[in-house]
Amino acid sequence: MGNDKQRVLQGASIANLIAWLSAGLLAAAWGSSFDSSWQPVWMRIGAFGLVSSVGLQIAAKLRDSRRLQAEKKNTERTLNKRVEAIVKHEECFGPVEEFAGLPRQKSV
Repeated sequence: MGNDKQRVLQGASIANLIAWLSAGLLAAAWGSSFDSSWQPVWMRIGAFGLVSSVGLQIAAKLRDSRRLQAEKKNTERTLNKRVEAIVKHEECFGPVEEFAGLPRQKSV
């Protein structure tokens, strides 16, 4: 696995861990085994954690999407530069090679 893929998986696993812990806090808050004065605090912390985990997962997916777009744009830019260099080479040396009677070389 690549470093980037591990980073995305790590971000997702942290968000999943936060979600599970928050679900546990919410379940504990609705149980009757804790002091009733602490139940609202546990509920708020659990709800905040669930919302946070959803936000973290969305941010990780968005970050990955932007990274893929940047890689695609970089690849396109590199290919365009290479094609431009090949065209310039053929424009400059094509007539000279024809005039000299040299066989045309295939550009790679």
